[in-house]
Amino acid sequence: MPFLRKILIFLIISLIDSAIRRRHFLNCYPSFRCYLFLFSLFYCCLNKDIWQNNGKFSSPKQQKSTFNHLNNQKIREHLFIYTSFLLKESLVVLFISHKNHWIHNGIFCSQQNLINKTKQNIKLISKKELISSLGICAMDLYVLTCNRNIKKQEKNNNKYFVGLNEPNWLGWRKHTNIEITTQKTDKQQRSLVLCISRVFAFERWQLLITALEMYRLLNVNLVVAHIQSAITSVYNLLKLYEREGILSVRPGIRFPHSKNMQWDPNAETEFNGQILLAHECFYEFRESTEFIGLIDWDDLLLPSKNFVDLPSVFKEALIKYPNTAYFLVNKLEAKFEEKSQNPRLFNLRNLMEEGIMMSHIYNDEKMVVRPKN
Repeated sequence: MPFLRKILIFLIISLIDSAIRRRHFLNCYPSFRCYLFLFSLFYCCLNKDIWQNNGKFSSPKQQKSTFNHLNNQKIREHLFIYTSFLLKESLVVLFISHKNHWIHNGIFCSQQNLINKTKQNIKLISKKELISSLGICAMDLYVLTCNRNIKKQEKNNNKYFVGLNEPNWLGWRKHTNIEITTQKTDKQQRSLVLCISRVFAFERWQLLITALEMYRLLNVNLVVAHIQSAITSVYNLLKLYEREGILSVRPGIRFPHSKNMQWDPNAETEFNGQILLAHECFYEFRESTEFIGLIDWDDLLLPSKNFVDLPSVFKEALIKYPNTAYFLVNKLEAKFEEKSQNPRLFNLRNLMEEGIMMSHIYNDEKMVVRPKN
């Protein structure tokens, strides 16, 4: 069919050219319908694929988060809306997309008041920000921040949408509004929340117990962990700590992957989605927590001997640096080294006194954020 259309287009152009050369084209002048017919025939043949395929929107089954992607069979454009948060004066939407794609150009938020009988969408002032990373993956993280136009009596009576612009070859734009499910931010006041990167096939129960028991002693209010997969015994242990209130277990993120995609979005996000999940944790707790730590399971935050707990460390640092937005924590590499390979010669005291090997201190850019700055 594409080959036949090309032949048809060639014949139309040839006929028009021939008519102009012989001045037969002037016969069209009295009839506007003649011009309209030629233009419509040429336009439809040339752009049949565009009209048929442009702007088809589909959304997979709803899970914990809302995933939406836009498919175009000629130029595949994919945009995944992961989550959104209602803050006091703004709406924040986290989504990933290819940084060079046009689909998110001009993206905006809108709100619809359910009390208003007209149910008209009101466009909000929106700002899109690219979160810079290594730049080696196909997809990048974006934060869309929209100022909310809200009154007290309308506080819980609004729907929210993300608007996409779909340009065609003539530059005309079609607006597609996608309703989003917003999350409310955490309201419980806390001093320190630690957001730990997601893990796969988690089986290191020793690391889990050491970290959580240490953070319990150091007055960490909550540890948030995203678990993609874990062995059954470790998962049961995680749920036990969750019931005690020190841990919050979240499911790992997994984007839908269809055959018409050029690549797997789960393999084309920086650091396996860690940056995205760190932003999710930040926006969830930013209005209720003094400090938010972004670390890994094998990073154990410990205060110096002058402090009795972790929150007091950062409160003291805040007195010295009152305008800071975040602290970068120095990292000391350490490991256990057992010289003897014979289990009968193992001695726990010797291991603790002589078996801890330490390296130099360096900055690993592990971050503790002050969200209210």
